[in-house]
Amino acid sequence: MMPSQVDNLIQNLGDAEYVQRPQGQVAYATQTAHQAKDQLVALGTAAIPAVLNCLNGRGPAHQRAMAAQVLGDIGDRQAVSALINKLRDPEMLVRGFSAEALGKIGDRRAVGSLRAMLKNDKEAEMVKSYAQGALNRIGYAEKRSDTIGIWKGVFWLGVIVLLISAFVIVISLSVLSGPYAAGR
Repeated sequence: MMPSQVDNLIQNLGDAEYVQRPQGQVAYATQTAHQAKDQLVALGTAAIPAVLNCLNGRGPAHQRAMAAQVLGDIGDRQAVSALINKLRDPEMLVRGFSAEALGKIGDRRAVGSLRAMLKNDKEAEMVKSYAQGALNRIGYAEKRSDTIGIWKGVFWLGVIVLLISAFVIVISLSVLSGPYAAGR
């Protein structure tokens, strides 16, 4: 595919219909945008440089969000750093779809940033749900809770062993130095 054809597909990612909602105007991707997304995904890694330029560009939020989806569907790790950076984008649509894309790629470098999104009280619930889904997909949530549970168990077992040892030492010392000590 020629570079101008890729550029046309990138431009078509921004094709949207605008609908007025109580919270403001909302953009919905058209069939043209979805077809462009599918064609870019089919190009695979050859499309990544142009899609990264779109993601990092100044285009409309819905176009950058579609670029994040393309990168997630391609699934190549070279997009991870750019997607992590987009978790701080001013537009929640871009943040949410970047989180989702990171989950599809499955790179553990994203875990810290995704966890920070979950802890941010000011983050939109929709974006937090994408971040949680990404963490689940990466396999972080289940493994982390299992690991914590194991270490808590080991810690308390150690505390119990330490207390029993201290008790045995105290009893031994009192028996050795008390009225029942040998030779008294």
